[in-house]
Amino acid sequence: MWFSNLSIWHHFRHYFKAHLVKTADLPSDRNYILGCHPHGVYLLGIFANVTGNRSVFYKHYPGLHLRLATLPINFRLPGWREFFLSLGGIGVDRRSLEHVLKQKNARDPTKGAGNIVTLVVGGAEEFTYMQPKTMDLVLQKRKGFAKLALTTGASLVPLISFNENDTWKPSDSEFLRKVNKFAKSTFHFVLPALEGYGNPFTPFPARLVTVIGAPIHVEQTSQPTDEQIDALHKRYIKELTELYETYKDDFFQDRVSEMRLVQ
Repeated sequence: MWFSNLSIWHHFRHYFKAHLVKTADLPSDRNYILGCHPHGVYLLGIFANVTGNRSVFYKHYPGLHLRLATLPINFRLPGWREFFLSLGGIGVDRRSLEHVLKQKNARDPTKGAGNIVTLVVGGAEEFTYMQPKTMDLVLQKRKGFAKLALTTGASLVPLISFNENDTWKPSDSEFLRKVNKFAKSTFHFVLPALEGYGNPFTPFPARLVTVIGAPIHVEQTSQPTDEQIDALHKRYIKELTELYETYKDDFFQDRVSEMRLVQ
């Protein structure tokens, strides 16, 4: 898509010294759910290495069709809606996800269409645990993505963006607390109270390294049992943990704690 090829994404990646690490092939005859961790504030690692600068992603994974799953409210805001649509955005609702993940190859209906959907498993709740040099994930209670993989037959792929939580840090500013109090009472939402690089709006130039793991292939099951969902969920956590352990000393050396599943 033309928007993801603009030079602004090159400068965006350069600011964060962004880097994408491929650990395994993703054949284009399947569909995939790309589980993204952690959420951070604005998923800058995903924008820098996957959805924003697609030429980098497609160089590593040719033949795939990348879609960015996001909250439906993002398609109701003028300007913001066009931004996400230009990056291949779709709603994170089950109907939209199943429509993309069940698509088949036009020439061979026994194979997938090569669609890959980014899904931030921890959701916005994970943001509340964000602290620099940590990686606390909301994952234990999140099993809907595993059920989605089983019902669509899409392969699960774990992804970690190291240093995502270092791009901003939570603020103790009294002024920002007052702004949030006003925003909540007037507009019924809360702005992230953050400290950035000189101001609350500019992120720190943390090095964003996104590592994409190997696919976990599943057999499509129209009515998966709780046991099947739990088994796939446990396997995904195991693969994600191994991915973290393999690369933490290369890209997360200054951590103050290890990756934790807090919920």
